[in-house]
Amino acid sequence: MVSIVGHVALIALALLVPGTAHACSLIPPPDRVAGETDAAYSGRITAFYRDLYDGAERNDWDRADSVFTARVVGLVPNTLYGEPSTKAVLQPVRRLKGTLPRGKFVVRPVGASMCGGNGADLVAAGKPGDLFVIYLAPGKPSEKTWIGGNSPANIHDSRVLALLAAQD
Repeated sequence: MVSIVGHVALIALALLVPGTAHACSLIPPPDRVAGETDAAYSGRITAFYRDLYDGAERNDWDRADSVFTARVVGLVPNTLYGEPSTKAVLQPVRRLKGTLPRGKFVVRPVGASMCGGNGADLVAAGKPGDLFVIYLAPGKPSEKTWIGGNSPANIHDSRVLALLAAQD
């Protein structure tokens, strides 16, 4: 019973939290058009989910007070749901929007929901030297100000890509 209630709560949270529901896999793909080939339908589904993901990424930028690159400079042992994992120690490198935080900060994995994670798991699984784009709400870097994080190779938002290219 608790499991069912937990799943319902997760679905409700995914639908209510900005930025989460946009890229949620619970959103069904568009219907197949009569006469559409398998390849055309597959391409249209891929584009549909890419648009959802890109919308969520643009939403992260719009919500963020600070966007910057940060490098993994260390790993700290951690446990997640009783299993071994790591926390990543990040050093801010370049300001893309807002203020560049001073000093190192730690990101711990949160465990992906059924609608994906917020990038903390990806960042916390990084290796020393890996670079990430970090999105934060106002305040000192913490779980409360964390909006998202991603590898520069996975960024599609043209605003972020332009800033990354201009600073290289």
